[in-house]
Amino acid sequence: MRASVGRSVYVAGCSEELFTMLECDVARSIRTDDGRVRRPSHAWTPTVHALLAHLRAAGVSGVPAPLAITNEYEEVSRLSGDAGAACWPYQATEQGLRSAAHMLRRLHDATISWVPPSDAVWGVPPTEPPEVVCHGDPGPWNMTWIDGQAAGLFDWDFCHPGPRLEDVAYALGHLAPFRDDDTAMRWHGLPARPTAGADSKFPARSTASPSLVWSTRSSTFRGW
Repeated sequence: MRASVGRSVYVAGCSEELFTMLECDVARSIRTDDGRVRRPSHAWTPTVHALLAHLRAAGVSGVPAPLAITNEYEEVSRLSGDAGAACWPYQATEQGLRSAAHMLRRLHDATISWVPPSDAVWGVPPTEPPEVVCHGDPGPWNMTWIDGQAAGLFDWDFCHPGPRLEDVAYALGHLAPFRDDDTAMRWHGLPARPTAGADSKFPARSTASPSLVWSTRSSTFRGW
């Protein structure tokens, strides 16, 4: 994907209002029925659907299939698996963390061959270097899980061309226990305090650099 992102555009001023728009979406009708999810559409929705269509055609089943777009709504397929707060403890296992990392790598690799539409619109400004298309919000709340392993990634409103490390750092900010122990146990679903003589169970805590993670994450939010 090193890809022809040069012709794509970013909607000026969009990022400043993006969170407000998406928060308003929550109050609007989001329905799941017969394997289909209906969500509010935005200026960047056609670009997101083009990306999802490419990923599905490339054999990536862990993303929603684009189904329809109207002036007000989009429809995508509902991914198989469990999702929501009850699934957060899955990330506390080595299997869960590894599966999330492998899934993100597969998705990134599959975007490399994609050429965005000439009129591509991004809800979040592209970042340099444009190695892949980043998901932009790869936290556990946007993942589906099957048998304790990350199986799918949905809600691509924040996607944009950028470096792989941006998504990786963002994901680590939520999947790895960088916070205090009480928060890690409550939020990350860890079964025991990470510092209770068991650091080897949580390698990301002892080997990843929090400063690198947070400084890299900040590039995602510039202008927000």
